[in-house]
Amino acid sequence: MTLGSILLIISWLAGFASLALLFLLDLRFNEYLKDKTINYMIESLKNKYTISIRAYTLLLTSCSILLFNAFLYSDFSLAYVFEYSSSELLWFYKISAFWAGTSGSLLLWAWLISLFIWWWSEKVDFNSQFVRRTTIFSIIIGLFFLTITLVDSPFRSITGSVLENLWRAGVDGMGLNPLLRDPWMVIHPPILFVGYAAITLPAAAAIAYLINPDESWEKLTRQWSRIAWIFLMAGIAIGGFWSYKVLGWGGFWAWDPVETTSFIPWLTMTAFLHGTVQYRKNRKFNFITPLLGIVSLLLVVYATFVTRSGIHESFHSFGESATSPFFLIFIAAVIIATIASAIRFISKQIKLTGEESISLLSKQNLILLTIIAFVMLTFISLWGTTYPVIYEILTGMKISIEKSFFNFWSLPFTIILFLTMWACMLFGFLKEGLLVKTLMLLIAATVGSILIKPTENFYANALLPSAFLVIGGVIFGLLKIIKTPRSFARSIKLISPYVIHLGVAFIIIGIVVSTAFQKEIFEKFNIGENKEIGREYGLSVTNISAYVNWQDFTWAQKTDLFLNKNGVRVGEGNPLIYYNLRPMLWGGESEGPFAKVYIHRTLLFDIYVAFEGVGSEEEIEQGIPLRIKMFPLVNFLWFGVILVSLGGALLIISEPKK
Repeated sequence: MTLGSILLIISWLAGFASLALLFLLDLRFNEYLKDKTINYMIESLKNKYTISIRAYTLLLTSCSILLFNAFLYSDFSLAYVFEYSSSELLWFYKISAFWAGTSGSLLLWAWLISLFIWWWSEKVDFNSQFVRRTTIFSIIIGLFFLTITLVDSPFRSITGSVLENLWRAGVDGMGLNPLLRDPWMVIHPPILFVGYAAITLPAAAAIAYLINPDESWEKLTRQWSRIAWIFLMAGIAIGGFWSYKVLGWGGFWAWDPVETTSFIPWLTMTAFLHGTVQYRKNRKFNFITPLLGIVSLLLVVYATFVTRSGIHESFHSFGESATSPFFLIFIAAVIIATIASAIRFISKQIKLTGEESISLLSKQNLILLTIIAFVMLTFISLWGTTYPVIYEILTGMKISIEKSFFNFWSLPFTIILFLTMWACMLFGFLKEGLLVKTLMLLIAATVGSILIKPTENFYANALLPSAFLVIGGVIFGLLKIIKTPRSFARSIKLISPYVIHLGVAFIIIGIVVSTAFQKEIFEKFNIGENKEIGREYGLSVTNISAYVNWQDFTWAQKTDLFLNKNGVRVGEGNPLIYYNLRPMLWGGESEGPFAKVYIHRTLLFDIYVAFEGVGSEEEIEQGIPLRIKMFPLVNFLWFGVILVSLGGALLIISEPKK
């Protein structure tokens, strides 16, 4: 047994000890309330828990450092390191190989959860029953991920594995998948996993709240919810940017099953955060809001199951894993616990709505409509990724859901979100009568655009009028806030939601315009030939070459090209296609082709050039095939992501400190 495996087992024991101490503390607290003379026992249990949770976190940190070190120094005696790294890799790709496979990513997840629980434990008061039970549920979730890390340990020895013969033959590692050799992939998975791990505490608090309601639940986990939401969004956005830049198919979103299941928890977390707003203000949505928090955790685990089960064919997939059944067991257990907690909650006859009369156009109703729209978008995305699996199980036949399904059924609920977003941003600034009239104008503009068809694209006609009007409404609201004298901290707190919603509008505009109005041409270029490609731009290919990169163990074809505008050179690039040769070492076939593209960015559009590859000298003589796309306003998408992230960060830092 390796040192890392021993440390993992000791870590699990430390985590279990923390859990046991908290259980005992929770039981003893009832005795303490009756008999103050046992105060020393309570304090002793608290101190022992503090020591054990610190040990748990420190041990898992040591495990992570040990695995990082194994990758950096190419310790191929570990099967996981041999499988995902090689001695030729650059140091930062060796670090990213940590989370390239299932074992390492599970360790990363368990480690992050332990860090968050430790940080939480240092800040909260364990005299609160709610805090104790939230922490108990959080540790249980963390131990689940540590348990399946033990099942599929990244520290298993290569001795006795199918890779042992290659290792003993002197092979210096199987190497990292060429698709993952990109700087963005160094940060994309860990950012996503920070979001996954941060959901733990809000979800645990939601379960504790349903069992025994405590009004402090939302406040205690407010920042964790925001952190989870921001990191989930950032992870998804970086993944989209990576696929746009690397995959070569010319898109940032394909409704791929794996990427879609990562998007679904973000939808429910967004609905959850909207629900907490009303709970915070007037204790409304005190059932649906915690339920959304629990569902977000379930969907994160479901996304992980989809990624690692191999049930979908996807370039995101890790392939089949022995840990897949454990995710299903966890999902089933949480669903059962949630149903039991919900029944207990409802049986106490807690009122779900206030008794006071509420006008039809109220902030509460607008947020309720927003939550419903997000729930429906979640259902559409979940059904689109799950139905093919159900169908295959029932019939034995494979089917796939086209992108048009997701786009078409998501459209009406996206429009609803724009309408509620616009109304919420102006709520309080306009009188109700004027707000209703302008809302009717916005609806009329949307319907009119669909009927009049100012463009040939249905989605552009349906979404762009409301998107641009939302931007106008948000700017109007921002100006109103800025003009009103108030403290700086208060202004930041009020401004941040407007910045977030402004970013969302830019994201939708960028997605719709770049998708609806993109132009694509396919041309074959002779060496030295310049061809016009539109918008006063020309493109010429100066060279083509083929080579083997022994550092990456890939075979590649590369083109050298120049981009000019009105005869003046404005850019140059080297789009290429390549094949991963490393699988051939153990008798497999080379993987590929993969593509790296050339992108020339301007403020209003991107020029995107992908090399199609050639198979012989005769094909080169016939012309070098290039696929050229122009994406208008695609940078609105990335600018919108920055705005949303900025708004979320402002919301976090504007929160009053204790």
